[in-house]
Amino acid sequence: MIIRRLLLVSLFLPFSLLFAQQLPFSCGTPECIERFFARPVGERRDEPVPSAPTREQIETGQIDVFYTHIPEQKVKATCIGIGEHLYLYVENSVLPMVNEIDTAEIIRVFDTKIYPNVQRHFGSEWRPGLDRDLRITILMHDVGRDRSARDYAGYFSPADQHLDASYSNQREMIYMDTYSFRDRSRWTFFSSLAHEFVHLVNWYQNGGRTDQRWLEEGMASFSEWIIYQKIHSIYVEGYLKNPTVSLHSLDHPDLYYGASFLLLLYLYENHGGQDFIRQLIAEDLLGLAGIEAVLRKIGDTIPISELVINWAVANLLNEIDRISDLPLGYNGLPTKFFVQSNFPTFSGLPISRTSEVQPFGIFYAKIVPTATQLTVTLTGNPNQRLEAKVLRLPTDRRERAICVPIPFDAANRGRLYLTDLDTVTEL
Repeated sequence: MIIRRLLLVSLFLPFSLLFAQQLPFSCGTPECIERFFARPVGERRDEPVPSAPTREQIETGQIDVFYTHIPEQKVKATCIGIGEHLYLYVENSVLPMVNEIDTAEIIRVFDTKIYPNVQRHFGSEWRPGLDRDLRITILMHDVGRDRSARDYAGYFSPADQHLDASYSNQREMIYMDTYSFRDRSRWTFFSSLAHEFVHLVNWYQNGGRTDQRWLEEGMASFSEWIIYQKIHSIYVEGYLKNPTVSLHSLDHPDLYYGASFLLLLYLYENHGGQDFIRQLIAEDLLGLAGIEAVLRKIGDTIPISELVINWAVANLLNEIDRISDLPLGYNGLPTKFFVQSNFPTFSGLPISRTSEVQPFGIFYAKIVPTATQLTVTLTGNPNQRLEAKVLRLPTDRRERAICVPIPFDAANRGRLYLTDLDTVTEL
C-alpha cells in the first residue's frame, strides 16, 4: 500500500545537549558523554595533549584493573587475546562467558571487517593516541550490572581520553556487554561493536569532542547500516509514525535515532556519498550547521530547509522507482518503511485546519481534489519560519510527480494557487 500526502515542514532552532531517558537495548555513550564530557560543545581541542605514562607491553593472560562507567566501579579484567588493532579484555567475574573460539572470532571480525570499514567510511581514531599504542582496548563486562542483555549493548566514554578525568583508563577504549554477546545474535553484537567504535572515531575526528547528540547517534547507527546493512526497525518505524516531533527532540530518543539515520542515509544516497560522510564526521561545525557546511564544501548549494523538506518527501512515499523531480525514496531502505502517521485528509473544500509542529518537525496532510483548481494558504508563527511544499501525484504513474514550493512572505504567510488538477489523484 502506498500513502501519498501533501507535506508541510516547520523548521526552527537547534537544541541543547541533554541526557534523555534510558531505552531498552540502546547505546550507553550518551550517558557517558553527559557525565564525563570535559569541554563545552562548540570548542575544538587543538592544543597539544600530554600522553599517558608509558606502560609495559601487554600480554595475553595478564590481569589489569579498569574503571567501568556503567556502572562506575573498579574491576579486574584478563586480556584474552591480542589482534592487529585491539586488545580484548573480559572482566574476571564474567570471564567464562567468552571462550577461545569466541575470542578468535571477535579478533578476526574486528581486524578484518569492522576496523578497515570504519577507517574507509569514517576516518581514523586517535593514533597512537593518549597511551601511545596503536591498538585500542575492548573491555567486555556486565554493562549495567543486571546480568542480562537488557538496556545497553555497549558504550564509549570520553573520560578515557583525558589524563585528569575521573574514572579515566587513559587509553583509546570501548566497552561491550558480555550478556548481549551471549544472548543476542553475532550480527547484532558486531554491528553494535562497530557503532561504539565509530563513537571513538567521531570523538577524535571532531577534535576531542562529540557532535550534537541526535547526529552523534545517527552517525554511529549509520555505521551499522553501511557495514552490516542493519536497520533499527523499531526506531525508524517509530519516527515514521510520529514525524511531527523535532529532529532534535531529546524527549523522544527512540524517534531521533530513526530520524537521524534516515537523514544520513538520504544525504549519503543523494548528496555526496562516502565523501560527504567522511567530511561530516570531521567537520568543526556541529548538527545541521555542520551538514550545511559540508554540502557547501562539496559544491552542493541546497539550503538546509529545502533539504529537510525533500528528505520528508522521500520518507512519505519511499517509492524510488516513481518518476519525479525529486527522489521519492531510498535505494538502501526497504519499501515497507514510509510515513504512517495519522494525518488529516481534505476532500470537501473549502476547509481549514490548525495544527502544531515541533522545531524541525514535519506535518503531512492529504488533499483529494474535487475541482480542477484550488488555493492552499498557510499561516505560521510570525516570529519563526515555516517551510512547505505541495506534492502533486498524477493519476497516470507514467507521468512525473512534481513538488511545488509554497512561497512565504515576511509575516510567515504562504499562498499557492494550483491548476490543472483533473489529472491529479492526490496532493
